[in-house]
Amino acid sequence: MDVEARVKSLADVEVTDIGQRYKMQEELGSGAQATVYQAVAKKSQRKVAIKVLDAKELEDDDLFDALRMEIMILKQLKHPYI
Repeated sequence: MDVEARVKSLADVEVTDIGQRYKMQEELGSGAQATVYQAVAKKSQRKVAIKVLDAKELEDDDLFDALRMEIMILKQLKHPYI
């Protein structure tokens, strides 16, 4: 699977939609593969965190699998502060 197909399989929105759906704010932190930003959903005014990766990082099969697992786990969490 190429990088573009991997991105589409992970994200629930197109990358170009992020600016339309969220108002990006400050950087919350960064690591070896990603940077996390605070943002506000424009429709609901809800605060969210957006993790931004360099697409080339998804070329690594192990990193791709770890990220896919992280997303699956996060989608299952139900808490008012998440």
